[in-house]
Amino acid sequence: MTGVQTCALPIYLLEKIIRSFKIHKHNFHVDIVITKFYKNTKKIIELVKNDNRFTVIQNQNNLIPLMQRAKLGIFTFGVTAYESFYCGLVSMTISHSKENDRAAKKMLPHHCMHYLGYYENVDFMNIVKIASTLSNDHKLMNELSANGKNLVDGGGVRRVALVIRRIV
Repeated sequence: MTGVQTCALPIYLLEKIIRSFKIHKHNFHVDIVITKFYKNTKKIIELVKNDNRFTVIQNQNNLIPLMQRAKLGIFTFGVTAYESFYCGLVSMTISHSKENDRAAKKMLPHHCMHYLGYYENVDFMNIVKIASTLSNDHKLMNELSANGKNLVDGGGVRRVALVIRRIV
């Protein structure tokens, strides 16, 4: 398993995911993407130092090019999940609030992501196994990717502009 990307995760969730990957001997590489406003960069770097299976990518403003290169994303449900749908990046999502949990559950019929659940109920020690199983199921990966792309096609701005033109 290679090409796992994590981003947009609160520190308390990112630490659990990193620890889960660190204890496994699977062949993987995780890019930990940190946006410029993330406050716990030093702590994350300390957690993964001396382990070449992890790369910390700092000060990112645009996640899209990184998502287009990754094989699998792990992040909280929200805007980042929708960005991953647009890119066709298969995602494993976690909710960090009850509101996001409800919203993520509404997305399940669209079959465009693997929803791990509300963070208090997630078995973080099982994340590597889930990621490995998912990334090795090429048919499912292709389905989730295609469904995400169909859901978020990038044409929303154009459609909104057309509606505004009709109104004005």
